[in-house]
Amino acid sequence: PEGGDDMAKVKIPDAENPALTDKVRLNALCMRIAKRPLEKGETLYDTQQIGVGKNPTGYQSTVRLPCLPEDWSTKLFVGEVFQNKQAAEQSAASKALKAVEADTELCALADEKVPKKPTEGKKSGKGWKGWWLSKGGPDLPREVVSEASLSATVLEWKGSFGWVKLLQPFEHPAASRREGKVYLHKQDLKDGKELLAEGEMVLVRLYTDSHGLGAAEA
Repeated sequence: PEGGDDMAKVKIPDAENPALTDKVRLNALCMRIAKRPLEKGETLYDTQQIGVGKNPTGYQSTVRLPCLPEDWSTKLFVGEVFQNKQAAEQSAASKALKAVEADTELCALADEKVPKKPTEGKKSGKGWKGWWLSKGGPDLPREVVSEASLSATVLEWKGSFGWVKLLQPFEHPAASRREGKVYLHKQDLKDGKELLAEGEMVLVRLYTDSHGLGAAEA
């Protein structure tokens, strides 16, 4: 149809990007404040089932952010009750995100530039700042979306990364992007492997970042 090519080139605003959930946004903001990638345990979610019996009310999550400075590291943010764990965690992340964004001191920390080390010279782009400004790759803020292992087949491998396709459909807003292909970087392979062969079967767990679905070998 007329204008179709132009429509395909329109960039989706971040606010409308389904992969940029509040959990991803919160992780990204915390990294801007901490001036480094977050480690495991620096964003702590706890999800509890509400109600008992065959018809529980739903799930409610809390989140704590030990990566933040001073009193913020012990604050607990409580989300609303939802029918599934994923939505409950997103609600808690939304509460935390709004609180952090409303604090002028934390926003000032987030906006501070990372000072360059004098000895790094041109190689400074390989440090935290270069990592943060990179367009893509395995070190983007990510959110785990599948705890269970899923079967996939390797479509292709290109040096340090490749693309896999799940054998069974996976329900997620980002699943329809890239024609169903899922990104897999060699740093997410197990046992020190550097590559996978085309057609090889692999078990993965899924995450999402600002570019869509990604996989880590399970």
